[in-house]
Amino acid sequence: MSPVVDRAPHRKRRRVSRAVVAAVVFGLLTPLAVASPASADKIGDMRKQAARMADQLDALENRADDLSENYAEAVYQLQELDQQVAQAQSQLDAADSALGQTRGRMRDYAVNAYVQFDQASDLMVFLGSTPENTEARIGYADVAVGKDRALADTFRSASEDAAFARADLQAQREKQNQLQAEVNASKKAAEQAVTAQQKALSKVQGQLATLVRQEQERRAAEAAKAARARQQQSRSGRVSSSTAGRNVPAPSAGVTGAIAAARSQLGVAYHWAASTPGVGFDCSGLTSWAWSRAGRSLPHSSRAQYASLPHVPLDQLQPGDLVFFGGRSVNHVGIYIGGGMMIHAPHTGANVEVATIYRRGLIGAARP
Repeated sequence: MSPVVDRAPHRKRRRVSRAVVAAVVFGLLTPLAVASPASADKIGDMRKQAARMADQLDALENRADDLSENYAEAVYQLQELDQQVAQAQSQLDAADSALGQTRGRMRDYAVNAYVQFDQASDLMVFLGSTPENTEARIGYADVAVGKDRALADTFRSASEDAAFARADLQAQREKQNQLQAEVNASKKAAEQAVTAQQKALSKVQGQLATLVRQEQERRAAEAAKAARARQQQSRSGRVSSSTAGRNVPAPSAGVTGAIAAARSQLGVAYHWAASTPGVGFDCSGLTSWAWSRAGRSLPHSSRAQYASLPHVPLDQLQPGDLVFFGGRSVNHVGIYIGGGMMIHAPHTGANVEVATIYRRGLIGAARP
């Protein structure tokens, strides 16, 4: 006969085990349920921090672009002024030479007059030593006085020319000194702005860097969308930018060479105020260098390029044209390659790249 076994305790233990398991599972899940909102808050905080960092980087980039462009423009103006100073020096040298020649002629005239006074009877007559031959005295006097007046007028004119040239040179040199001081101040300010930009970039690492990049890409997409919308409005005539009556120049010769030169520098680091192939470029350094490979000389300044080149409407862009960006004034330039794309040297921390022209601050275009 089989022993009778009481199974109730086992059922009780089983129920206890299930209760324990349930309690343990609940205990494990409860912290997770509590942690989820905290994690969401943390991610939200990081996104807000990323947005603030993107704002800061945008502001630093704009400031660095403006100050770098101020420096480039000041250097360009100083180079032009150097040429003016050299021209003023040349004019002064010529004026001094003419004055010296006039002095020599007057000196020779004075010596001849002295010799004639000592040796020629006609001169003695002219000077009144004898009362004879009055008509001859009058004729000699007319010749002598006329020659003296001509030399005096020439000397006076040469003296005035030399004085004017000297004053002009002095004024140009004073402007040169002032502009050199501006160049030095602009360089210092630009260097400080770039340093601040580099420090800010060094703080953006890890997950924050990813979030900042995503925020920048989002803003870039919005700017591109807005720029395309404005372009479409312009083409449809809703925004007045009619090209009627404009003399738009033909596409430039050497376009292929200029674009090929720019492409050859893809991946080269941005470096402000630089235009060294394979080493570093800033925006206008790249465009001026690329077009120099095609035989076209452009100033190393985006503002000077925009001011000196014929403008073309954005809806008539051709490869090789330069596209300009900025706020209150031009501070960035790229070379258009077609399809709404350009090659440009973006900013500190980036490399020469292909990018859309549809971005914030698109001002206009010009044709080298």
